[in-house]
Amino acid sequence: MANPALPYDLLALSNEFQNKIFWEMKKCPQVVFQVLTKRPVEMRDFCWERYGLNGVPENIWLGTSVESRKYFGRLTALYECPSKIHFASFEPLLESLGPDLNLSSLQWAIVGAESGTNRRPFDPVWALEIRDLCKANGVAFYFKQGSHRFSGRNRELDGRLWEEFPNV
Repeated sequence: MANPALPYDLLALSNEFQNKIFWEMKKCPQVVFQVLTKRPVEMRDFCWERYGLNGVPENIWLGTSVESRKYFGRLTALYECPSKIHFASFEPLLESLGPDLNLSSLQWAIVGAESGTNRRPFDPVWALEIRDLCKANGVAFYFKQGSHRFSGRNRELDGRLWEEFPNV
């Protein structure tokens, strides 16, 4: 019998199954796993309960999605996770996050617009603001895509590709 596909939201699984998944990730230190969630409070609680002050293994990077200012609180919860690498996915970026964006404990920012027929408006200036904040704070910046009907098109920002990764 084939193994079932993993659900999209790891944190919606039972603690027992989460423990199994994190155990398997820990057993593969040669692989970097990126755990992205819109529920960083639950991730923080799970990681503190499971790993405490030792923190999650270095090959497990923890991240959250922040589409608009409404979700700044997700970053606060992410920064409380015991992890060496914190990352944020600012996609689909739906508005300017401006100077109030706190990147103090972030190692990597991924920015992108929404794609598809019914995509919402995107202004490249919003991505440039985040890029400039990243540069000022020593955060790796990755621009995934601008607004386009097809995913992965329009990858240049300010005349170049931005494909930085955190230093590990």
